Amino acid sequence: MYINDPYVVLSVLPDADEKTVQKAYRTLMKKYHPDISTEINSTEIAKKINLAYEMVLKKFRHRDASDAQDAPDMEGAESGGEASFETGQEAMHTFSVPGMGGGYFSIGEFQLLHLSYRGPILSLAERMGKGDFAEQHFDEIFTHIYDRLHPKKKRIKAARQAKPDAPVVWTDAVTFADMCFEIILRIVLGKVTEPIRQQELNRITELDLSCPMLSDIEDLKYIPNIRVLDVSFTGIEDTNPIEQLKHLDTLLLSKSDIPYPPSAPLRVKELYMSYCSDLQLEHIGLQTQLELLDVSGNDLTDLGPIVQLTALTDLIIYNNSLTRLDGIGRLQQLKRLDISLNPITNISELAQLPDLAYINLNWTRVEDYSPLLQMNTLRFVDVSYVSDSVLQRYESLWQELEGKGVTVKKIPD
Repeated sequence: MYINDPYVVLSVLPDADEKTVQKAYRTLMKKYHPDISTEINSTEIAKKINLAYEMVLKKFRHRDASDAQDAPDMEGAESGGEASFETGQEAMHTFSVPGMGGGYFSIGEFQLLHLSYRGPILSLAERMGKGDFAEQHFDEIFTHIYDRLHPKKKRIKAARQAKPDAPVVWTDAVTFADMCFEIILRIVLGKVTEPIRQQELNRITELDLSCPMLSDIEDLKYIPNIRVLDVSFTGIEDTNPIEQLKHLDTLLLSKSDIPYPPSAPLRVKELYMSYCSDLQLEHIGLQTQLELLDVSGNDLTDLGPIVQLTALTDLIIYNNSLTRLDGIGRLQQLKRLDISLNPITNISELAQLPDLAYINLNWTRVEDYSPLLQMNTLRFVDVSYVSDSVLQRYESLWQELEGKGVTVKKIPD
């Protein structure tokens, strides 16, 4: 990805201090992060923001004499030339990254990974409420893990020569295989370089791993008591570690390429699979224990095997291509249903749902709303984005529902 001027991307002046740059970065990521943005190209925008942020931070570090050894020569890149930094064997593995003046600067493996990981992980930490800790300690955490995973690099040998004291060996410490996984765990636990022990991991019941840099979750085997797991936005392909979690209740897989659900029953009760690029539902009928299912934004044309999930109480099927609701009457325990942003014209089958209490009908093409009057358990109907002409046409029906104690939402928030 090429960036001509990172300051323009971040909407700050070239002489802005580091605090101003950080504030601008956080503001932009809150707007454009893919999991909260409504922009069509939010992923690419977020990538550009992350790269611009890292480029500017590198320049700040270059000005600091204490970090000069690891910082790229940004001045050369600004003038359209090349700047490079190499540390030990990293000189053998260099990569070209766009500079600020149209030029490029070469970076080694350590710096490339640091550049790639920092932005996405800090963004995740911000969402977890760990932003300040991550911002303060990311560099030290990253270096600590990198040096352990690459012990043959001269950079770690040089560090050991400078500090001849042998490190303490913690026999009960857990050693992780994946760098991104461990960085996230250290941020969650608030541990920079201290050993992480199994007893600490046994206490974790909720874990957010929704980082696009994560591609391996083998280390989940060390966290056996997870009940809520978020691996949205990740690039993982092997889902076997998830299937081994015996206490998992809630699984979030939104905006991922994970081939899920598997051809074997899971234990989860809540499954979120919105906006998945390769959603395959042929085995979803095996997940009979599911109580909540979110399959929004997957271009589904019918309910298919979803109607086999008779334990469902919540079904979110927003923004698909449904024209009919055939078979939905089989979901006798359904209480909440979101079918908004689907070209559905007929909702007569909803009258077969004895416990339905909430329904969202926005951006549909419903031609007859009278079946709503047959739903004795109905308590809330959202039609706040239905056209004014349709709202006026059915005004008497809305009034009749309200007379039964149903809340009819006709005005958007």
